[in-house]
Amino acid sequence: MSKNGAEVAEGTRVADVKTTDPKVAKALETCRPLLPQRGGGSPSPTPAAS
Repeated sequence: MSKNGAEVAEGTRVADVKTTDPKVAKALETCRPLLPQRGGGSPSPTPAAS
């Protein structure tokens, strides 16, 4: 984020980032594709052993 103009303390969770700051909002938008994605839905079923 700092390379994109936003100073965010190391270890800050994305949910805790103050997006009202225009620099932070722009940096977050730029960095969003690099952030880990939450897993959605349920896991795939494992085939049963026969």
